[in-house]
Amino acid sequence: MSDKAVRSIELAKQLGVKPSEIVKFVEKIRNVQFKKRTTNINIEPEEVDLIKQGRPPRGLRPL
Repeated sequence: MSDKAVRSIELAKQLGVKPSEIVKFVEKIRNVQFKKRTTNINIEPEEVDLIKQGRPPRGLRPL
C-alpha cells in the first residue's frame, strides 16, 4: 500500500459500496463523528487496510 491518503469516494468505487458507508466505518475506527451527508474524506493507508480486510477494531460491524 502506498503512503498516500485515499479519498473515500475512490475507495467506495473500488469496493462497490456507497461513500457514506465508508465514512460511517471510518467514524467508528477514528471514534469521531462527521457532519451529516459527509461523503468525501481522506483515509489513511492503515484505515484503508482495515476497511479492505473487513476487520474493524474492537468488534465493530464490518461493511
